[in-house]
Amino acid sequence: MQRWLFVLLGLLLLAIVGCGRPDMPAQRPDDFALVYDWREGSLPPPYHYEYSITLTPKGNCELIMIPDYPASDVPQWRELFQVPVADRDRLYQQLLELGLFSQSWRAETNPRVGGSTADLTVVANETKFEIPSQVVESQEAKAEEIYAAIKAIVPSETWAKLEGQLKEYQEANQR
Repeated sequence: MQRWLFVLLGLLLLAIVGCGRPDMPAQRPDDFALVYDWREGSLPPPYHYEYSITLTPKGNCELIMIPDYPASDVPQWRELFQVPVADRDRLYQQLLELGLFSQSWRAETNPRVGGSTADLTVVANETKFEIPSQVVESQEAKAEEIYAAIKAIVPSETWAKLEGQLKEYQEANQR
């Protein structure tokens, strides 16, 4: 009797693990979209900043940077641009190869205090995938590679413009 119980439990475990993540298509799905949020660690104003990158299925991309801790008197800089089909295809392939869709991303149970944080939500093939703010140590390197691939879709001129504005804001608001 016990033996059958172990066999049954083993089959149940295999079924649960097998249903964890859907197989993703090799080609970028039409609904591929993402939201990536990054926040600087605990720094005194005006050195904290944060930004968000949102990509829609049609390739519209929005980058919003907040050059300080969010408040009613702190500006939000918004840059809009189009990500070409080839670049969206390339990004999807990178995310596929880096394991975004196949890993079960786990949050650190004892999160760090003070460091920068990032999180990601991706929709692809009618499924939502998330990387939490602080993943376990064994997943950090892959998460950073994924974040770098996403940041690379932003034109270098856009980054340069925002970094210049950020520097000006910080110099003008030193306390």
